[in-house]
Amino acid sequence: MATPEPRASPLTDLGLTAYEARAYLALITRDRYTAAELARQAGIPRQRVYDVLDGLVRRGLAAPVQGAVRRFTATSPDAAVELLVATRRDELNALSRDASVLA
Repeated sequence: MATPEPRASPLTDLGLTAYEARAYLALITRDRYTAAELARQAGIPRQRVYDVLDGLVRRGLAAPVQGAVRRFTATSPDAAVELLVATRRDELNALSRDASVLA
């Protein structure tokens, strides 16, 4: 049975899942994390942490750091919020265009 994702923060209102929001908030507290460290810090099930990190990387909110052990770092909060707001704005514009076509 899957563990439900509790609401994490206002970041979920900008399109992140609860786990993505928790992971991002943990990532900004330190220079870099391994996936296992991040799972513990953010309270994310370990079997989900790579999916969560992939989502953050796809959105431009995190990046892998090359090295012997794969670690991840966060995009700055200012840049992250700009990316999330721009994405949400694009989604709303697309909905508005679709509504105009239907009307």
